[in-house]
Amino acid sequence: MRKSLNDKGSTLVTVIVAVAIVGILAVVALWISLINYQMKITENEVKDNFYTAESILDEICVGLQSDVSFAYDNAYTSVMENYSSLEEDARKSKFSKEYIYNLRKRLRSQENGGTDLRYSMDRLRSYVDQSVLDSSKLPYAIIESTTKDGGEDGLLTAYESGISIKGIRITFSDEKGYKSIIETDIKLNVPNMNFLTSVEMPDTFSFSMIGNSGLHVKTGISSVQGSVYAGSPYAVDGTKKDTDSTIIDKGAILNFDNGKYVIAEGLMKLDVSSEVKVDPITQLWTENILVDSAKLAINGNSFVADDLTLQGSEPKVTLGSDKGGKYVGFGDSDTTAGNSSAILLNGRKSTLNMSKLDELLIAGYSFIQTSAIDSDLITNKDVRMGESISLKGNQIAYLVPGECIGVDSYGESLYGRNPITLKEYEAINGSGTYKLVSGDVVSARTGHNLKYYLEDENQLMQSVSTVYVPSGSGVRDDTLVYFYLSLSKENAQEYYRDFYGNTKDKLTTYADFYADVISSKDTMARVYTAGNYSLYKDKELSVMPGSNDNVASELVQIDHTYRALNSTLTTSFDRYVAGELDRTVFENVIDTTKLTKVLTTGKQSVSYTGDGGRQYTAVMVSNLNGSPYQINAENQEGGLLRMVIATGDVDVNCDFTGTIISLGKITVNGSRNISNEDVEIMKKLLTAEIDEETHLYDVFNNGNSYLVSGIIGGNKEDSKDIPKDISYKDVIKYENWIKK
Repeated sequence: MRKSLNDKGSTLVTVIVAVAIVGILAVVALWISLINYQMKITENEVKDNFYTAESILDEICVGLQSDVSFAYDNAYTSVMENYSSLEEDARKSKFSKEYIYNLRKRLRSQENGGTDLRYSMDRLRSYVDQSVLDSSKLPYAIIESTTKDGGEDGLLTAYESGISIKGIRITFSDEKGYKSIIETDIKLNVPNMNFLTSVEMPDTFSFSMIGNSGLHVKTGISSVQGSVYAGSPYAVDGTKKDTDSTIIDKGAILNFDNGKYVIAEGLMKLDVSSEVKVDPITQLWTENILVDSAKLAINGNSFVADDLTLQGSEPKVTLGSDKGGKYVGFGDSDTTAGNSSAILLNGRKSTLNMSKLDELLIAGYSFIQTSAIDSDLITNKDVRMGESISLKGNQIAYLVPGECIGVDSYGESLYGRNPITLKEYEAINGSGTYKLVSGDVVSARTGHNLKYYLEDENQLMQSVSTVYVPSGSGVRDDTLVYFYLSLSKENAQEYYRDFYGNTKDKLTTYADFYADVISSKDTMARVYTAGNYSLYKDKELSVMPGSNDNVASELVQIDHTYRALNSTLTTSFDRYVAGELDRTVFENVIDTTKLTKVLTTGKQSVSYTGDGGRQYTAVMVSNLNGSPYQINAENQEGGLLRMVIATGDVDVNCDFTGTIISLGKITVNGSRNISNEDVEIMKKLLTAEIDEETHLYDVFNNGNSYLVSGIIGGNKEDSKDIPKDISYKDVIKYENWIKK
């Protein structure tokens, strides 16, 4: 049988097979695309689910920021309250410990009475939107701990660098039931702090009065409790012509009680019959003290840049008390009278009682202030004496002996006296026969010639100061010419001791006129005087030698403290920023730009309502070159007046409690009791609003730092005005992160 060779149907079959294959491939491609699409959808849903779980963790971290802020505030406050007693390393250590303690206390579990080292899951859950924790509906989240042991709260671990919340697990289910899980530890680090750059604030509200141009007490018997600052006109205008700082008028009596400081940048002057007493706990810092027929009792520690001077009739000064005390005259110049501390008894029957002092340090010398004598012939210069405590009568010791003036070749003096008239002076000086001053004549007053007391015997005339005193008659020739010895400080001390040894009776006669008593304690813990010092008791004058101790570094520190107190009412001289030491206290305490902005109407009052509905008031007044602001009644500004800030003078005409800050002078009229208010009340008053953008504390430089204890509107936890420099991304960190 012959095979058929007809293959026309095979082409159709081939086409059908090819079409089938293509169809299958198309279906496979579509299926793969569908699967890929579904996978993309699932992946996006999983990502959305994961990111939602992460957002819950973010909510927890935002809540932890408030805990970090709380711990920061409390730790910062604790350090600042003890700032002066801590070194920098100790401040950092204390901050770290206090921060960890407060943070742990804030987060601690209450499962076992709050005593174990576990964190509270309930607290962490409270930071999250509560609707997402409802497991009865989707979506919802479960927040739990992987380190729980018998309860639900997890492990809270403390390190030197912070604390760690161990084992936070967040399981999140979205609307379609997809789940994502995050597990992590949260580390809360200790913020990096550098207290060397922190601002040291003056303890402003421990002061009852801050008078930038001085304090004037006119009449009556007044008591001031709290610290006092009294500047002076020269501190304001820079002329240094008027140095009056604290003036106590005739007959007025003033007691400084319970304050840490009484600071006077210029002269503290007690007029006739006035009295001042300074409490044993109060430090007195001043430039000069003048007691003119008055009484002064400094019962604690006193620091005087220049002189304590007793003048007039029967002035009385008592230094120290039964509790001890010290007197420090820290001006140590041996060439300039204004920078050289001494105690000068220039009054008749002066009393200086130092018998209760523990320490006496006088770094300077007495000067004969001949520069105050005007003469058309010469500019007179002050003459340094060899004593640190001196009676006016001692000045005769430093006159060149009369037998040494106008000496001929036989050693005889033409006039034998000192002073001589200008006519006599010119006759000697132009004669060519007589030596104006001879260094070879031995004086009976010292037992030595003048060359004995010179470092270089050829420098005799350089060691003699000539002083011209115009005659009352106005006749030129009658002008008196005095010759004073101006020796080195060591030789001046020796010269005076020799003079005293040979003329004791004469000096005692003078001492009896100028002194009633000059007494000290034999058992004083420390006595340092640059020069000799005189004592006078029971009609007996004695001269005590000076000291040779090196106190230079101590004096520098005391001087720095004085300058610091007179700039910003603080003691840390080395921590000031540029410009502060050149500004006045008012300028450093008050932000004058903001104060001017606030006082557009000339006067502004603000109030704070405290416990029991008591209203406390502060008033700000623009009265520069105008009339003094009058404090006449406690409630004159619509509340209990507790703060006065004035650009001019302030008169106190009634009892006052609080703080007065005046660019001008504060005057106390009549018998008044003045004291500072409780610091916490003053801090709360600082939070009073001046307007929507300004609080009272804004008027102060670094004013929010006064609120470092966190008392803002009575709520410590809500404080937002405490200075912070926290980078939360550096403080709050994730560790051991796992995602599923």
